[in-house]
Amino acid sequence: MPFCRHNSGFTLLEMLLVLGIIALLTAMIVPSLSLPAKPPVPAMVAFLQQQQNAALNEGKTRFIYWQAPNIVAEPGGQTLTLDKDIILEINRPAPTGYLGKQLLAIFYSDGTGIASEFRVVQKKTGYPTAILYKIQINPFHSEIAYAFP
Repeated sequence: MPFCRHNSGFTLLEMLLVLGIIALLTAMIVPSLSLPAKPPVPAMVAFLQQQQNAALNEGKTRFIYWQAPNIVAEPGGQTLTLDKDIILEINRPAPTGYLGKQLLAIFYSDGTGIASEFRVVQKKTGYPTAILYKIQINPFHSEIAYAFP
């Protein structure tokens, strides 16, 4: 009778290979599951980034004003309307009050701008004031940074 060998089970090498693949996949997936969800970019930050890009692409300086409840870009007249209970607490630039407008930012066509720093605040009647986020614009490369409290 010929010698007959039956394979019943897996070899040690096969088991180690499968365990190695499982460990590699786990190492790739677990860190992405444990990261906190990134909050969406606030509408005002997106508007400022859009105006900054327009200044670079069109080669024209963009002036950004706050004329409550609107954020207005000139030239062009693009407007972002804020909720009625949203106000801005501006640290920089200094108050202007020119024609009822407050200068928020300037984006030059060379990628620079003016230093800006302000907080977006929600004031509802009967509720405490809530800081929604803070925006800072770096004057040297016009980086728009924002932080939630």
